[in-house]
Amino acid sequence: MPLRSRLAVLIGLLAVTVAAPLARAATVRFNIVPASNRNAQIRTIKTGSMIKYFIVVSVISDTSETDNSGLALFTVNVDTDLGVEQAPATEFVPVIRDNFRIFPSLGTPDDDNLIGVGASQNTFGGSVVTGLGQIQSQDLVKGFFQTPDVEGRFRVTIDLASAAANVLTANFAEVGGSSAAREITVGPGFIIDTADDAEEDPGDEFPLFEGLNGEAQLGIAAVGIGVVLLTVIFGMLVFGPWGAALGILLGSGLGLITLFTSSAAITGGG
Repeated sequence: MPLRSRLAVLIGLLAVTVAAPLARAATVRFNIVPASNRNAQIRTIKTGSMIKYFIVVSVISDTSETDNSGLALFTVNVDTDLGVEQAPATEFVPVIRDNFRIFPSLGTPDDDNLIGVGASQNTFGGSVVTGLGQIQSQDLVKGFFQTPDVEGRFRVTIDLASAAANVLTANFAEVGGSSAAREITVGPGFIIDTADDAEEDPGDEFPLFEGLNGEAQLGIAAVGIGVVLLTVIFGMLVFGPWGAALGILLGSGLGLITLFTSSAAITGGG
């Protein structure tokens, strides 16, 4: 289906809830961040190279009690002043790819911008995943920006005017459905400085945890640490002090293997 048609359907889905403003809930905040350092406001990379990014979302309740069950639908445009045509986003992160199956779009290039990055869960009787974006910001899509072959300073942001989202109802398990977000906000994005003598973008800050939410990251880390501790304790009990040293060496290796296999299992292979 052409992008324009997909956007029309997404807008139509949003219109169903816009017609009932009292049903709106939550503040949905979008941002775009550099993969190599998500807290960085400025990244300096080599002219003409590429920089990896993530589009992320947070879903914040507007009341003291939780007023939603997480993200249901989203659509955003990405604005840059890089001056060179950008490719569509590379892919949705696994949890979005596997659950947001209604009209997924990685965006269409519009000069140096991207139009219509978005997708929706099937809230009309389909299986949905709840809680996305509630506890901590959730990765949505990843991609790469191409920088120009000149030194300069450039900004990339999410366009507030075109951003839209639905959230699942607070009691979704009982009644189903979704409603339009009460408010949409966007983060600052980030600045790209290009310099001839700079290094290329290193890529992911934590590639092992790419696309995982906060709970999954903590769970995997806990498993890995647990394996190390158990191996050290076993070594001490069986071999004494030297066993502790041996346990640290073996445990570290087993812990890393556990981290990689657990991450792959949760993300569906990354």
